[in-house]
Amino acid sequence: MLVRPVKAFALLSTGLLSGAFGYGAVNVAHAFRIVPLDVRLTFHTALMQVNGVVMQTLMPWR
Repeated sequence: MLVRPVKAFALLSTGLLSGAFGYGAVNVAHAFRIVPLDVRLTFHTALMQVNGVVMQTLMPWR
């Protein structure tokens, strides 16, 4: 049956997504509080430029 692999993929992908959000909440947010504001803004700008390309690439898969 196709249902079991689909459920396994859904469980795996949601687990990976929650892990990514957890990592961001714990590590990246904490690091942003430590570094100077100009460093944070430079990094955040670069991150959003890359994120735009990544999200546009991944959205058709959804």
